[in-house]
Amino acid sequence: MKVMIDTNIFISAALFPNGKVAQALRKALTYPYQPITCDYVVDELHRKFQEKFPDRLVELEAFLYVALQSIKGEIFSE
Repeated sequence: MKVMIDTNIFISAALFPNGKVAQALRKALTYPYQPITCDYVVDELHRKFQEKFPDRLVELEAFLYVALQSIKGEIFSE
């Protein structure tokens, strides 16, 4: 089953790694689910963090490094 991961999911999971959204994301990143996202979502995520959480950009990059490893090959361009 394909699961689209949007900006809000990434933001919530990155800011609250022990929260319910993070738990749901971890589940979506495992078999039998096929997580997908698009480059626009990743770009928007960077913009929102720069705008609202500039002091947490390092955490965002660490989070994305791990999360996007599971989504590789399923990131679509516009």
